[in-house]
Amino acid sequence: SHAAVKNVRKRAGSQQWQVLQAYAQHVNLTADEVGVITGLANKVGCCYWHRVSELLKQGLLETTELKRLARSGELQRVNRITSQGRAALGI
Repeated sequence: SHAAVKNVRKRAGSQQWQVLQAYAQHVNLTADEVGVITGLANKVGCCYWHRVSELLKQGLLETTELKRLARSGELQRVNRITSQGRAALGI
């Protein structure tokens, strides 16, 4: 929705913004991969996987049919940015 796009734009530099930018710069990522790429996985108390979930709910990311192993050894879904996500970043 347009409200989701405005919310991300208002919060440039936020964790959601960082996650969305990482998805824009890479073709497909798991939540674990985006945490490593952004450095959010190293921040104490950071729940970057929640940001991925929020962006999925807002329609700024979408799941693919791919799955990859996370550092935990569990399979994770691979996500990608949507056109709405790109619009939120102004690209």
